[in-house]
Amino acid sequence: MICKNCGADIGSKGVCEYCDTVYFEEFPGQTDQSKEELPKQENDSPKKTGKFWDKITIQTKIALLIWFLVCLIAVPEKISSAGYFPCAVAVIIGFLFWGGVTQLISYSYIKRHEPVEGKKPKTKITRATKIVVVLWLLCCIIAFPMSETPMSTHQIAVAVIFGCFFYGGIAQLISTGKKKSDNSNRTYLTAASQPGTVLPQPPYDTMDACEFKMFCCSILEKNGFTGISVAKAPANQGIDLIAFKNGTKYGIQCKCGSSAVGVTAVQKALDGKAFFECQAVAILTNQFFSQNARDLAEKNDIMLWNRDKLNRFIEYSQIQKA
Repeated sequence: MICKNCGADIGSKGVCEYCDTVYFEEFPGQTDQSKEELPKQENDSPKKTGKFWDKITIQTKIALLIWFLVCLIAVPEKISSAGYFPCAVAVIIGFLFWGGVTQLISYSYIKRHEPVEGKKPKTKITRATKIVVVLWLLCCIIAFPMSETPMSTHQIAVAVIFGCFFYGGIAQLISTGKKKSDNSNRTYLTAASQPGTVLPQPPYDTMDACEFKMFCCSILEKNGFTGISVAKAPANQGIDLIAFKNGTKYGIQCKCGSSAVGVTAVQKALDGKAFFECQAVAILTNQFFSQNARDLAEKNDIMLWNRDKLNRFIEYSQIQKA
């Protein structure tokens, strides 16, 4: 194989040792194969399907565990009067109901806050939520034994669990919203401000083209991209970075400026896609795209990562760092 950038013979290594241009990623255990064979090998390989338990979110697992503990406490008291069959039906319905509701809520939250396709962010319980739950448990320990109205074990367990979910959920929503509002990156996503106020300027708006390119390398690496390399100028052909994710070769154009990105950038990205033989192409910018650029990109399957997408990349990289 001949390197198209410097003309050196690189065989089937996938990386030019002279100009460091990456043409395709070498996977562990891979023998000498040309890059033309990789897409076919990837498509022909069987897809891995996760087990049912692996697809359940951690929140759903916790809810099912809590319901199981409640059943261990409450069901033995009801078997003698109600019988085994009604108790078994109640237990199964409880598993399906509480598990289904928790799965829908938690999975929907994860999908809405997923910055990069195929990678699920970790949902963290805030400190305020933990404090509220602990306070509620202490109140239950003190208040229920002193209650004038006698309560069964089942009623106490339901009240404790309901209070943990109710008060903990409210505290989580409030504390998470405040944390997001305190995040300086959120101000970059707001176009309007109060009269007489000036929004803080993001650091990438003051970068030159080279600095912004290196900045994008760092952000993409923290968002799950691997094998990132810089396409050598002047033969970049509209592509600044080559990166890999989930076995897909990405060609990424980095545009840092003070005005909307036009259709010319999309045309150059198309040329770069053919030149570097990328499976996917994206344009990452600190601004937004014109309507003509969006139309052309949609027709040619070019991904447009605008200012909002860049801020989500940055936010996710900070979460991973924390």
